[in-house]
Amino acid sequence: MSARREPLRAPEPEPVAPAAGGHLFTLREAAEACGVSRDTIKRRNAAGRFPGAQRDDAGAWLVPLADLLADGLHPNAPVQGEAPPQGAAPPPADAEQVARMVELEAQVRELRARLDERERALQLAEMALRALPAGAAAPPEPQGGAPGRRSWWRRG
Repeated sequence: MSARREPLRAPEPEPVAPAAGGHLFTLREAAEACGVSRDTIKRRNAAGRFPGAQRDDAGAWLVPLADLLADGLHPNAPVQGEAPPQGAAPPPADAEQVARMVELEAQVRELRARLDERERALQLAEMALRALPAGAAAPPEPQGGAPGRRSWWRRG
């Protein structure tokens, strides 16, 4: 009795679901997006700095966006000296940067208030000068120092 056997088939590959960290990058995509070499991404992955990295069915590494950000990389950030694209959102700031920004904004408000005050004082001084008569002379300087005092070099 010969039994017919079904040929063995490889199971259908299951699509890799995006990790909890959001978008998944291949090593090449991560390197290009972060402005570093592919070897840098490979070394960091080998060192375990991307805990959410996983291999796809073809064996290629996929690195979650959250792991790149946690490791200090900034995908799609402008290269130093390059202007950010028109309408691009600023990179996310950490709490320390936000606190510093709030502090600097408070200093700017204080300095603007002081500047406005000084400008008002200057305007008042200019108005007072314009109100003086054209030929008015300055008050006379006192002659010989203060009354009742003798100069120290004249004894007598």
